[in-house]
Amino acid sequence: MLCDPLSDSQQQHTGGFSAWDNQDVFDKALSSVKSNTESLAARHQIEIIRQSLYLLKDNAKS
Repeated sequence: MLCDPLSDSQQQHTGGFSAWDNQDVFDKALSSVKSNTESLAARHQIEIIRQSLYLLKDNAKS
């Protein structure tokens, strides 16, 4: 017989809820992390472009 990862006593402490049993919660959390990571990468790229534009502007003046 396989051992239940959350025994009855452990489920009582969590109100009988296990996040691992709820795929929707897990998917939403994963999606949020992915979205935040993509947003951070986009902000980094925007900052690089902004700095490049300042350098081009400075070079055009000289």
